[in-house]
Amino acid sequence: MSTQFVYKLACLTSPTEQHYTQYKKSMRKYIWEGKKPKIAYDTLISSVPDGGMKLVDLEHKDNALKIQWIKRIKKNDSLSNIAYHFLPKIGELIWKCNLHHDDVKRVMPTENFWQNVLRAWCRFNYSEKYDLNSILHSILWFNS
Repeated sequence: MSTQFVYKLACLTSPTEQHYTQYKKSMRKYIWEGKKPKIAYDTLISSVPDGGMKLVDLEHKDNALKIQWIKRIKKNDSLSNIAYHFLPKIGELIWKCNLHHDDVKRVMPTENFWQNVLRAWCRFNYSEKYDLNSILHSILWFNS
C-alpha cells in the first residue's frame, strides 16, 4: 500500500462500508482481469502457504491503524485531553469496557475520527464471555 494512503487511513475518519466493498471489487477485478474470481477474497488476503496472496485487507488495516491511536493517547497528555473531549466522559475507563462495535453510535452519536478509534477498539476487544469472573470484574457502564 502506498504510504500516503496509509497515512490518510491513520489520520482521517474511516471509509464507509460502500468504500470497502468497492475496494474489494476493484482488487478482484484487477487480479482476475475482469473475469469471474476463482478464489474467494478471504483466501486472497491470507498468507501464501495458506493459498493466498497476502493481499492487504483495507478494513483490517484501517482498524489496526485506528487502534494504534490508543497507545498514542496514553503516552501524550495533550493528545489525551483532545481525545477525551470527544470520547465518552468516563475517560480512561472507556478502553476497559466490553462494548460491541455496533453500540458505539449509542455512546457517541456524532460520526468523527475518535468514534472510529473507539469502534476499531471495540471490534478488537469485545468478548461475549459470560462467566462469573468476567461479569464480576466488568465495568457497569458502556457494556453490550
